[in-house]
Amino acid sequence: MSTIGVGSSPTGSPFGLPVDPATDGGTATPLATLTVPELRSLAPLADVLTGVRVLETGERGEHVRTLLASLQELGYSVPPAAIDDAIITRDAQNAIAAFQRDNGLDPTGTIDAATLAAIDRALAADPLRGKTFIDATTFAGQPAPRPWSARDNVELESTYTVAGIDGRRLAELLRETDARGRTRFRRMRRTDASAAFTTGFPSEEIPWDARSHALRERLPYVALTVEPDRFEIDPDDGRRELSLGTDIMDDTYYDTPEFTLLEHGMSLRGRVRWDNESTVRRLLVAAKFSSEVGPDGLKHAAKVDSRTSDGTHRATLDEDVRRGMSRWNGTDEPLPAVRAVYDKLTAAGALPDVAGHEDVLLLEPKAHLRSIRSRFHYNETPVDALRTRYRETGPERLEQALTALDNARNAGRVQPGPADAADTFERTARGILDASLVAERAGAALREIDPTIDLSPDAVRALYPDRASQPESYEQLEVQRVVAETLRTLYHEAGAQLAALRPALTGAASPADRALVEQFRAWLETVDPTLRRFTTPDRLLERHRSVALAAPDERQKQIDAFNAFATARRDAGDPDFADFEPLDAAGWARLGSALEDARLEVAARQLEAAGTFATQIWFDRARAFYVPESGRTTGNFLIDTIDYTEMVSHEDWESLSEAQRSPGGEIPLDKILHATLVNEVQIELGREKAYLDRIASLERELQTDRASLFMRWAHAAGHPALAGGESPEAYQKVLEELAARDDAALAPVLEDINRFLAEAGSALEPLTAADLRALPPELLTPEIRDRPVRTEPSTERMLAGARWVFEQYKDALRVMTEIKEPELMRDLERAGAPPTIRWAPAEAGKGEIALRALRDGVA
Repeated sequence: MSTIGVGSSPTGSPFGLPVDPATDGGTATPLATLTVPELRSLAPLADVLTGVRVLETGERGEHVRTLLASLQELGYSVPPAAIDDAIITRDAQNAIAAFQRDNGLDPTGTIDAATLAAIDRALAADPLRGKTFIDATTFAGQPAPRPWSARDNVELESTYTVAGIDGRRLAELLRETDARGRTRFRRMRRTDASAAFTTGFPSEEIPWDARSHALRERLPYVALTVEPDRFEIDPDDGRRELSLGTDIMDDTYYDTPEFTLLEHGMSLRGRVRWDNESTVRRLLVAAKFSSEVGPDGLKHAAKVDSRTSDGTHRATLDEDVRRGMSRWNGTDEPLPAVRAVYDKLTAAGALPDVAGHEDVLLLEPKAHLRSIRSRFHYNETPVDALRTRYRETGPERLEQALTALDNARNAGRVQPGPADAADTFERTARGILDASLVAERAGAALREIDPTIDLSPDAVRALYPDRASQPESYEQLEVQRVVAETLRTLYHEAGAQLAALRPALTGAASPADRALVEQFRAWLETVDPTLRRFTTPDRLLERHRSVALAAPDERQKQIDAFNAFATARRDAGDPDFADFEPLDAAGWARLGSALEDARLEVAARQLEAAGTFATQIWFDRARAFYVPESGRTTGNFLIDTIDYTEMVSHEDWESLSEAQRSPGGEIPLDKILHATLVNEVQIELGREKAYLDRIASLERELQTDRASLFMRWAHAAGHPALAGGESPEAYQKVLEELAARDDAALAPVLEDINRFLAEAGSALEPLTAADLRALPPELLTPEIRDRPVRTEPSTERMLAGARWVFEQYKDALRVMTEIKEPELMRDLERAGAPPTIRWAPAEAGKGEIALRALRDGVA
């Protein structure tokens, strides 16, 4: 704690000001005029200042009231009655004399010109004068924040940003508009990559192009799907399309004049969230602590916030943040975020005492951030949907492929060369369907887990993810894991085998064949617009077959209609139909082969996806087993936000016109301190709690076991600190003495402790120096010492499992930000961004970037 105030300077002057050098016999040179407005406005003080008179005991008037109140403000004990009655009493004289002594003046107790000048200087020098601030009295006696008013959780998010470009240049590029008046940001904010993750929708409506499939394969355990109302059918073209909710945010970041919050790894902001240019949706005051981007590319931060939907409080939001209180609930209550910041800074000894005020937090607006945020949610795909996807893309596709193989053999398309590949695929497919190949591949691993396991095909098939039930033991979970991962391997093998075999099965893989499929699709979509929502060729193949089976006249009528449509498109100059030639019966048959080829192309990817669906179903059972208090989040799980932000210093913000500061206004480029384009994918606040609580609980259990064995060892070793009795205090002394040793001195002790653990049959891993020093002293009790020794590594297994499950979710955050790179970088490079541009993990949050730029003078 530092102190700034009256009497704190070695010179004896308030606020570190030197005594006026022109002193003689305890007097100071009078001022020519007073500087503090409320003193300067009092006429009777003019005579005092010029030396005509002094103010003595019994002096009355408003000028007396103001002077005595000023002395009280400066920290002197002036009787309240003297201020109320506006009179200099004898007790008031004592306060005046104390002030005079502290300022190197004769302690006469009367107010002469020198004393008046000193009071004026002290008031003028008070850094808090006329300012809103928080001190030790602000929250004293205040009740804890209402439970509903604050969200206090660890915020986990992956944050990637456009780097390698000047902020103002980025702003120029993203502001540019097209012929329809759409900014480049508006056109870029929605990426096709995001729409790949839609496994909660029917298989034939999921994108199955090679890129979308590859993106989904990056998440072998976590199954994500865009929330239903953000992947609806576009009424204009009939296709499913990702939609985004967009808000405008005005954030004001606060800090002290010395950037104390920034230096202590915390941030504080007030936010106005706009529904439109005139309507406030929500006000928020939020604090983050220890916000940092780890080596995994994820941002970890503890967060406290409070919010209100009453936009009328916008007028007082700035004042509310500065004073740490709001009347959002009708009466003054602490703002949880500000209170948390204050408590942490106070605990760190970072706040000064100023002019008689203890632990002063003087907040001021530093930076204003205008953000356009477009977002949607990913949910976890419901397990029932995963089972359906597994059956649709796995067993059903295998059966279809086997039928296609039989047809190709009957037609003589599979010749002796590819026959080996055909036989290999058939063995793989049938071995998956009847479980014989799974039993063969996984048998050894399954027997290691359970030597008595039944490896008959029927028994193994009962362990398939779409059939097995929730395991009740670690061994059962491991058995199911081996089966699921074996299925994933085999389905990927089957997919690769089918992809290689496909040309032989259909005989249609030329560019002209592929073009014919898309031409046929275009025609059918004009006949039946509902087909536009489907991404697989199955419906097209069904329509083709129905025509082939129709009566000759009807069949020719349909062929003629297609030919007429395609010819008209060709003659109109459509490049997709440039090489079209009308189909005869043979051409129609060739179209059927091309459609079958397109279906098998998708089927090969779907077989790989089936293997991934298998591990994703198993993963949900692992989640429930390792973290029993968790649930599958099929609503509002991950928030995916693309955010364009322009940053302005407070001084420049104040210089803007009201129109420029409005949500629909445009900030002049020369006023922009910095600009960022960021993608944040965040676990919805609170969804992480069950996992963090479980991990912490299991870690505590391990510490308890270590504490128990440590005390048993100390007892067995006859440690001298226990000679007077085995109390908690005695055990704590043993720990303190050992923890104080360096690693070299501690090594033989740890060797002895770990030998004791092994002899006791403990399942604990050998203790390290860090383990010993981290033992919580409160666990060193006789009750914990005497708990049974755990001989099975159950806690270690559960902890490793809980950590692994949570790591999969964290990895999903990173993947969902990385996948945006190709589209975003391509668009910016085409717009003229420099070659140095890159998509990289954000090194800091937006608020921190702005504050550091202001503090350090660089953007």
